[in-house]
Amino acid sequence: MPGIFEDYMPLSMPVLLMALEAENLGCASCILCVKESEAFRVLKLEKGDICPLVLAVGYPVKNEQKKARERKELYDLVSYEYSGGKPKTLPE
Repeated sequence: MPGIFEDYMPLSMPVLLMALEAENLGCASCILCVKESEAFRVLKLEKGDICPLVLAVGYPVKNEQKKARERKELYDLVSYEYSGGKPKTLPE
């Protein structure tokens, strides 16, 4: 018996293509998964409606000062200490 994931999976590809086309047209976009209660309130959905994905589209702010992103080193995020319960040496 298929689950909810399999029911919504075909929906993701058209949303992705819309996001890519928005980028092609110079718009910014963001794919969002929303809480059902929030979707009903914000989108004014009726009983029986569903909203598994939302595509937010808009024009980016011009001359926006973006904060420099600080990235952690891969070594700080990944542990190479154990693999299959056995100690492992770090890659070189």
